[in-house]
Amino acid sequence: MLNWREIKEMKRWGIEFGAHTLTHPDLTRLPQDRMEMEICDSKKIIENILSAPISCFAYPYGRYNDSVRELVRQHFACASSDQLGFITPSSDLYTLERVDAYYLRTDQLFNLILTRWFPWYIWACGIPRWIRRTVEDILR
Repeated sequence: MLNWREIKEMKRWGIEFGAHTLTHPDLTRLPQDRMEMEICDSKKIIENILSAPISCFAYPYGRYNDSVRELVRQHFACASSDQLGFITPSSDLYTLERVDAYYLRTDQLFNLILTRWFPWYIWACGIPRWIRRTVEDILR
């Protein structure tokens, strides 16, 4: 876990940080006022500490619904989902795909990025995630 000193240093080197809520709840299960507090207060805290605007958000657990998405849209320029994939011109700015660093954790995996195999690797990694999410949705 990074501390604020490390985060400020990384920001100086051009790394962009976004908000992710205060306590990492499933926003789809919160009343509107608590959802707004989680989203907006996390943004304000980070902006105050970094003395810079925060324009990106990541949904905890990748979970969102129409009301969560709309609230995020009111306060951020974009948001990432947990959908494993690549951003394209047709990507929705409030459900952006992403590739987690976890999938690039070794030199061999990182070196796949510039090969024709990388999209296939990411697709294959997404299968267990899709199965897990489908089961979770059924059990909800």
